[in-house]
Formats: sequence, C-alpha cells, structure tokens
Amino acid sequence: EYALERLEESGERSSTEVRFAVVCVGIAEAAGVLVLGPGGEASMRRLDREDHNLRAAIDWALANDAPGFGLQIVGSVWRWFQQRGRLREVRGLLAELLTRPSGGDVRIRIGGLAAEGGLAYWMNDFPAARVAYEERLALASTTGDPVLMADAHYDLGFLSMVAQEGELLREHEQRALELYTAAGREDGAIRARQALVLAQQQRPEVQRVL
Repeated sequence: EYALERLEESGERSSTEVRFAVVCVGIAEAAGVLVLGPGGEASMRRLDREDHNLRAAIDWALANDAPGFGLQIVGSVWRWFQQRGRLREVRGLLAELLTRPSGGDVRIRIGGLAAEGGLAYWMNDFPAARVAYEERLALASTTGDPVLMADAHYDLGFLSMVAQEGELLREHEQRALELYTAAGREDGAIRARQALVLAQQQRPEVQRVL
C-alpha cells in the first residue's frame, strides 16, 4: 500500500502497472507454450508460482479497459488452468475479456477464441466451442497466416468428429493438412493426417464393415 501511494504521488503508477502487465504476458507466453511438451511439468510449476501475478494482471486489464493484455495471458496459459481444474474460473474471465473490443493485432483475439473453444470443449459445451472456433477461423482467414488458419480448421474438424459429421470432419482436416504442409509444419500435418484416418473410419460403409 505504501509503495502504491508513492507511485501515485510520483505519477508513475500507470506506467509501472503497464510494465507489470507486459512482464506477465511475457511469462505466460514463455511458459504456456511448453505446457504440453517435455518440460510441461516444470512450466506448470513456474505458472503456479506466478499465479497471483497473472491473475492480478488479468484483473488490471479488465479494470483499465485493456483486455488485450488479459487475452494474451489467458490465450497462452489456458491449458495450465485446464490442467489445474480451474476451467470455470478462467472461462468466466474469458467471457469478460472477449466482450470488450481488444483492438490492435487480431491475433490476440484469435488466441482468446482458441482458448474459449478449448475450454468449452473440455466442459462438453460443444455449441459454445463451435461458435468460438468459427469466429476464430473467420478472423484467421483475414490474416493470410496458413498456420493460424490450419489450427482453426483442425479444431473445427475435431468438433465435427465429436458430432459425427464425417463430411465436415474430412473437409476441415483436409484443408488443415494442405495449410500445414504449405507452411512446412510437419507436426501439424501429422495431426491432420491422423484426424483424416478417423474421418475415414466414420464413413458409413466402413462402419458397417467394422
């Protein structure tokens, strides 16, 4: 409280809080990308230690009409929230962040929508996941970025698999495969090929044989 009073008196509180939010975004982006990798557990523990800072930065973003910072944080670490069983908490934060115009780089909103779609999926709220993923694909298409578009098609294809929509599943995963391949992303291409195998197994004639 004393430090905040001194910052207020010096006129530096606002700029300091922005720097704090920027640092939290950096932490989230650096650790979040590793959550599903070999160093996942170490990254999860790092985020556990930063829990209060990250939440403070998100709350600051909401209170100061700067949702972009919050979307960057949540978009980067939503899988950490998921792994820690805090889906409702982070989805509530996302709902507030996504209702506010974030401006700037459209990729920030795309990241938030990817998080919303993923969280809704894990909560079995498939209609909400589809709404988020469809907006994400529409926005990704405006960027011309093949990886952003491929990721969006891949996730929509997965929803189509859950809904037993074989034709849509094949359509989205084929497009994802083409885009991943064009971007030289073999890891993504492998996932899309695996999804296409599942799509093939969902064909009625294959189901009858199986």
